[in-house]
Amino acid sequence: MNMAQPTKFQKGQLIVELLVAFGLSSILIPAVILGFISGSAGRAQQEQRLKGLGYLREAEEAVRSIRDANWSDIATNGQYHPVAGAVSWSLAGGSEVIGDFTRSIEISDVDPPDPSKKQVLISVSWNNILPINLTSNLILSRWRSAVATLTAGGELLGLGRGDWCAPSAERIVEFDLDKSGVANAISAIQGNVFAGTGDNASGPAFDNVLIPNTTYPTLPAPTLGGNYGAQPIKTNGIFGEPDYAYLTTDTVRRQGIIIDLTNLSGGQYSEIGTLDIGVANVNGKSIYVSGNIAYLSGTNGKIYAFDITNRGGSHSPVAEIDLGAIANKILIVGESIYAAVNSTSNQLTIIPVGVNGITFGTPVTVSVPGAGAVDVYVNSAGSRSYLATAGSDTQSEFFIIDSDPGSATYRQILGSYDSGGMKPKGVTVVPGSIRAILVGTGGTQQYQVIDLENETNPVHCTSQSRSGGLVIPSGVNGVASVLEDDGDAYSYIITGDAGAELKIIEGGPGGAGGNGGIFESPVFDAGAQVIFNRFSVIDLQPPDIIPTYQIAVSQDCTTFNYTGSYGADGGTIPLSLNPGRCFRYQVTFTGGGGAPSASSTVLINYSP
Repeated sequence: MNMAQPTKFQKGQLIVELLVAFGLSSILIPAVILGFISGSAGRAQQEQRLKGLGYLREAEEAVRSIRDANWSDIATNGQYHPVAGAVSWSLAGGSEVIGDFTRSIEISDVDPPDPSKKQVLISVSWNNILPINLTSNLILSRWRSAVATLTAGGELLGLGRGDWCAPSAERIVEFDLDKSGVANAISAIQGNVFAGTGDNASGPAFDNVLIPNTTYPTLPAPTLGGNYGAQPIKTNGIFGEPDYAYLTTDTVRRQGIIIDLTNLSGGQYSEIGTLDIGVANVNGKSIYVSGNIAYLSGTNGKIYAFDITNRGGSHSPVAEIDLGAIANKILIVGESIYAAVNSTSNQLTIIPVGVNGITFGTPVTVSVPGAGAVDVYVNSAGSRSYLATAGSDTQSEFFIIDSDPGSATYRQILGSYDSGGMKPKGVTVVPGSIRAILVGTGGTQQYQVIDLENETNPVHCTSQSRSGGLVIPSGVNGVASVLEDDGDAYSYIITGDAGAELKIIEGGPGGAGGNGGIFESPVFDAGAQVIFNRFSVIDLQPPDIIPTYQIAVSQDCTTFNYTGSYGADGGTIPLSLNPGRCFRYQVTFTGGGGAPSASSTVLINYSP
C-alpha cells in the first residue's frame, strides 16, 4: 500500500512547529531550571537563617545566665563570645566562628551610665550564599538587688538671723585695724579674724582680731588680740589656725613666716619659723596649711610644700610643682590643691597630692572665658569650685565649676556672673547657704551677694526689694565667712576705710531666720563588696525642709569621702565610687519654717 507523501505545504508547517517548540523551550526550560535552583537556594538560606537565629537565641540565654550567676562577669565593656562549660556559661574575649557563622557579644554602658545596667548587642552573620546579619539588642539589669534604709537628722541650728540678700546697716560692726599698713589679706575661723595689714610695708604686718560669740540680738564687739611686725614687712597672703598664723611676704629667704599665737608679749606675737624657697627675687603669694604641711605659692609660678611638723626654725621645700603662672590663691580640699591661676587660658588648676602631702600628681586645668583668676573657694566635698577673675569690660568675673571627678560635667562651667564693672579681689561662699559673696574695687557695688539657687544662672541677690550689695567707695580687699556653732552667720571684709578697715556683716536666710544643719547617716555595711546603684528619698520631715545630699562609698567602712550634690529626688550613684562595702550619706538641711528638728530617710538600692 502506498503512503501519501507530505506535500510542500505540510513540510513547511512542520518546520514552523519545530521552530515554535524550540522557542518555547528556550524560554521555559531556563525558567524551570532557575526555579529549581532558587527553590533549592531559598531552602538552604532558610536553613542558614534558622541556624543563625538558633545561635542568636543561644547567646541571649547564655549572657542572661552569666548575668544571673555573677553580675561582675558582664560588668566590663568589650567584645566577647559565649563558652559552654560543664554546668554553666562563661564569656571569652573576641568573636567566634561556628562553621559558616560569626558570632559576637558587645557589652557597653547604657546612656546615661547606670552601674546597675548594661547594654548587650549580640550579632550573628554568615556569607556562604547571601550576606546576612542578625542582631539582638538587650538592656540587662542586675536581677538580684537589695535595698536598705538609712535615716539622718536631728536638732536644727539657725543659719544666721540676718539676710544675706538685704544686709542691714544697723547690723554691721566696724573695727579699726593697726596703722599705718593697708589691709589686703584675710582669713577667719570662729572667734578670730586674721588680717594682713602690710600691703605697703608700713606698720604691723598682721593683726589677730578676737570675735566673741554673743547671743542674738547682741552683735559681737571685736578686740585686738595682738599684732606682729615691729619691722615693716609687706604681707601678701595669710592663713590662720587657733595657735598659729602664717604669712607670705616679699622678704628674701622668708617668703613665709610662722607666728606663734600662744606667745604674746607687749601686744606682739613672736615669729617662731620661716619658709625659705631658696630662690632670690621671688616673693610669697598665697599660703595654706593642712596638718603639718604648708603650701606656698611664689611669684615664679611654682607651689612649694614644706614639712612644718616642728613649727620652729627655718624650713626648706620638700617638694615643688611649676604651674607656669602665679597662683594668686591656693587652698586644700580633700587630697587636692586648688589654685586660682593668673592666666587667661587655664585659670583653675587642680593638683592631686599623695597621702603624705608632698607628692604632687598630674595637674588638671580648667579654662574659663574670663581674665586671670584672683581667688577661689571650694566646697567641703570638692564638688564645686567658685572662681573669681580679674575685672573685664566684656567677660564675666565669677564662675561656678563642676570639680567632682565622678560627675558627667566634670571641669565644665555650670554658670557665670558679671560683676558689673567691679574688679574682684576675693570670693567666698557662705556656709550653710546658697549664697556667694564677691568683693573688689570699682564699679557700683564693691560687696555683692550672688544667689546660687540656680547654678546655671547665678544672679545678684535681692530681698525685701533691697539689694544684697554694699557700696564701699574705698574698695574691699578680701572676704571670709563663718557660721558659728550657735547659728550666727557673719561675713568679714577688709576695706580701704582708714578708720574702719574691718567690717563684720551679719547674714542669714532672711525673714524670721531660717533653720538648718548638717547631719551624717549611720553607716550601712553590705558585708561584702557590692555595687551601690542609686538612692531615693522616701521620707522627709518637715515636708518643706530643703535637703542637699552628698554620698560616700567606702572600701574599709572607716574612710568616707563625700561627693556630689543631690536634691530631694535622690539620684544614681556614680560608677567611679563603686564597688565598695559600706555606704553613708551627709545631708544639709535649710529652711523648715522654724521647725526645731528635721530628718531624712533614704532608700539605697545595691547589688551583689
